[in-house]
Amino acid sequence: MDKYFYLSFRNKKIFVRLSQPNLRKKYPAILFIHGASSNLHSFDLLIDQLKNRFICLTFDHLGCGQSAERFSDLTLKSRFEQAQFMLSYLLKIKNIFIDKIIIVSTSMGAHIASRLTESGKIGYRILRAPASYQKDYENVKMTSGWLPWDKSNKQWPWKPSFALEAISKYNGNLLIVESEKDEIIPGEVINEYLKQAKKVKNKKLEVIKEAPHRISDKPQFNRKFLKIVVDFIQ
Repeated sequence: MDKYFYLSFRNKKIFVRLSQPNLRKKYPAILFIHGASSNLHSFDLLIDQLKNRFICLTFDHLGCGQSAERFSDLTLKSRFEQAQFMLSYLLKIKNIFIDKIIIVSTSMGAHIASRLTESGKIGYRILRAPASYQKDYENVKMTSGWLPWDKSNKQWPWKPSFALEAISKYNGNLLIVESEKDEIIPGEVINEYLKQAKKVKNKKLEVIKEAPHRISDKPQFNRKFLKIVVDFIQ
């Protein structure tokens, strides 16, 4: 069963997809968080394959997809608050299995989602091509050039970071998925996430061979990501 609708977040509309099995019993739940200027459709392939076994919730961040506002008017702090709001909404769904809450996230979404581990309710954390941002940039509006970025060397101010601090306190199950040919995320960011995850129950790194940073429009890599996710959470 699929539902598309709007939720009001501080009087602004967030576009949402909620997909779940038809049977009225408890199911594990997954919150999906997309990257920078992407949208909820980046997870369509995954949700279409998982919605018969999991309650799946995803959304367009404000300034993205069909949600309100302009991307350039928003900040990382605002995106984190939106994600908190969506997690709160998910946790109120009656037929979720509260002991198995999962987050699947990508790029900037992984930075945001890493901080949600502070809630203490998330048993499984999946970060694909995770970005990280220095604390000083959390309240900076994401206008053109908001972040000093040396694209050719894959460098920007990425630590100290609230995301890395949160991961250092996380005690659940952590999966990091790296794209072998990622043109955005440097290996040192991946390694730092793994290094900081000292308290997790289970820590795993998977690499999608030949994959670039963006895979939502590349089914061959998205299917590999789906298999990696399923193997980790089942």
